[in-house]
Amino acid sequence: MFKPQNLSVCRIYCGLILLICLCLLTGCPDKKKNRPQYGTEGSAGGQTNDDVFRQSLDMINQLENHYGREMLNQAMGRLDNWVAGMPKDETWKPSSFYVETEKRLNEIHTEMVTFQTLLRKIARFSEDDPADAVPEDIQAAADKAGQIVELFAKSYAPLGIQQFMEIVALFMDYRQNLSNFANVAKQQNLSAAKINDFVKKLLIRQTPLPQSLEQLNHYTLAMEIFAEAFRGDSLSFRGIDGDYIKQALWCRNVSQWARGKSQLDLERAKELFDWTIRNIVLKSRFDLPDGSFIPTMPQPAWQAMLYGQGTLSDWCSVFIALLRQQRIDACVLGIIGESQGFPRQLPWGVGVLIDGELYVFFAELGMPLTQENGYELKEGEGLVFTKIATLSQLKNNPSLLTFSSKNSIPLESAEKLVENTRIFLPVDPIAHSMRMKIIENELKGTDKLVLHNSPSEFRERIKKAAPDVDMAVWHYDFEGLFENCLIEKETASIHGTQHVLQDAAFQLSIRQLSDKQLSIRKHSNPLWKGRLLYFANKISGEDGAANCLQEARVTDREMSELPSMDQLQYAVCRFATVTAGYWLGTLAYNSYSNEEFGQKDSNAVRNYFQKQVLQNPVGAFWRNGATYHLARAAEREGKYEEAIQYYSVETQEVDFSGRLLRASLIAKLAGISFGQENQNDAQNSDQNSDSEKTEEKIEPPSISEQPPLEPIGT
Repeated sequence: MFKPQNLSVCRIYCGLILLICLCLLTGCPDKKKNRPQYGTEGSAGGQTNDDVFRQSLDMINQLENHYGREMLNQAMGRLDNWVAGMPKDETWKPSSFYVETEKRLNEIHTEMVTFQTLLRKIARFSEDDPADAVPEDIQAAADKAGQIVELFAKSYAPLGIQQFMEIVALFMDYRQNLSNFANVAKQQNLSAAKINDFVKKLLIRQTPLPQSLEQLNHYTLAMEIFAEAFRGDSLSFRGIDGDYIKQALWCRNVSQWARGKSQLDLERAKELFDWTIRNIVLKSRFDLPDGSFIPTMPQPAWQAMLYGQGTLSDWCSVFIALLRQQRIDACVLGIIGESQGFPRQLPWGVGVLIDGELYVFFAELGMPLTQENGYELKEGEGLVFTKIATLSQLKNNPSLLTFSSKNSIPLESAEKLVENTRIFLPVDPIAHSMRMKIIENELKGTDKLVLHNSPSEFRERIKKAAPDVDMAVWHYDFEGLFENCLIEKETASIHGTQHVLQDAAFQLSIRQLSDKQLSIRKHSNPLWKGRLLYFANKISGEDGAANCLQEARVTDREMSELPSMDQLQYAVCRFATVTAGYWLGTLAYNSYSNEEFGQKDSNAVRNYFQKQVLQNPVGAFWRNGATYHLARAAEREGKYEEAIQYYSVETQEVDFSGRLLRASLIAKLAGISFGQENQNDAQNSDQNSDSEKTEEKIEPPSISEQPPLEPIGT
């Protein structure tokens, strides 16, 4: 059961518990008061501007050898020095939407800083804070909190950032409590000392953590960093710029090999969609020990790729980011829903722009949307989709969503979905900036990345393909970016709880844990390195992804022999081992595309996913992905009944309907009994058409009819 009223407490509580695990394993992180500065690295004497640029690219291209942010921050510093010697791009045009948004966000940040100053004065948290508070200062702080609430309310509509509601709730508490206390302070003419003492006690009593001001500092810092993302004409770099470039690099690396061998854009899109749904395991909730849960936080595409988990929105985000590196435009298809009184964008698919048409990929089902009979069973491949439907075809014929005569979306629901479908445009503010356009123009040959995107030009291209469909900016991009700002180093104790365990596994170095009696691994942070090498398709060899992932695995015998191995270190080692096994399984599965694939590779797929994931208690973390890969593997080998069994393994995620539908289509094409629906369709339609049907049916896809998870922070 989800308990929204306890959400902030749960997020903080879980974050602290997981951080304790991480700290005991690696040592506590160094906390700093101020935000780290990017763009401070100077260049060595005698270097040309081209040398500085080349050096920064080399750093970004070698991130697999450097876990953490230090190398990326250094690269941003060199880019800062490089761009200072570059002329401005006079062809770049600002976006009025981003200009106004940056102005509004900076105003919020300024008001939050002012509020902090007032709060320090009336609470006097340290000796350096002013000690001359008067009752009027309390009312001024209450009024300022009210102004901040109004500013956030104005920013919610255009950006749709659910996390803003968590901050609004904090300031509403501030406003109410301070307003009540201001009246008492005036009536009793309280001294500064009594004001300080009362306010500090009030904050401790009213907030989950006594470090109320520290939490406020986190939010204020996040707003400053978030506003910087909208600096369109700025030629200075920040850490979030590094994350954006890193994301483009990873997406380019993956898209170059995952796209397949075809030169046709639609075929490439199908392959990239398939990579996305196999490599990002759906996980929409974070379960808590008391049986309640919280929704997983929004995240940028690079985080979903790195950690291998995400929501339906992440599926859309990653797929679109991969397509962008192939210079293929795409948009999100969805409807407008409601969550606790607020409008909410609910995606169900992606429209891929090719030759003036938007081809529909039904992300919620994990399959492309096909035209009538647009799928077949192909030996060595399994279920393939031969005729992808376009959005215009879907609008003219909503029955395309019904797929087959059974186990389909009801026609009435399909018509309603098509009627209410909107186009949401993914427009990252960093991609619009002049600095990204300058970098992209300088990249040549194998370094080429797609970094810049004009939102107005992009909108026109999509609008031309779907002139009658309402469009809006996709809010999830902003939510993922803002969450990324919240999990900067200083704010990790409050946010980012869903990936702390994965980060601990990435940071784990067996070389540092072991002594001379154990086998010494070659690679530091092998799980991290293996993941990034996989993105670059560097699989084999001593320094390949497969070897790195093997080194990330620790046997029970090794763990028993490791010196000073405590329970928390043991848990992280177990998690790293099962994660490495899962990712090794994906490498083995990818061997299917190799002409030399044989029984040895087939056995490896089953060994990794069955024995090292499904039969491992820690493997529950990757259970959904393992069963899906096993189903796909069986499907390719022509073992259709086995594939259907794996597809039928129940999950709590939205793609379960798609798995059942895929199983149904396979059963239909292969002539296999699936439940009780092996009865002849013609007989069922000709006989007893009006009688009550008693056979068991598979639940139809949800098409987002399920109520959405409650927004974070309410």
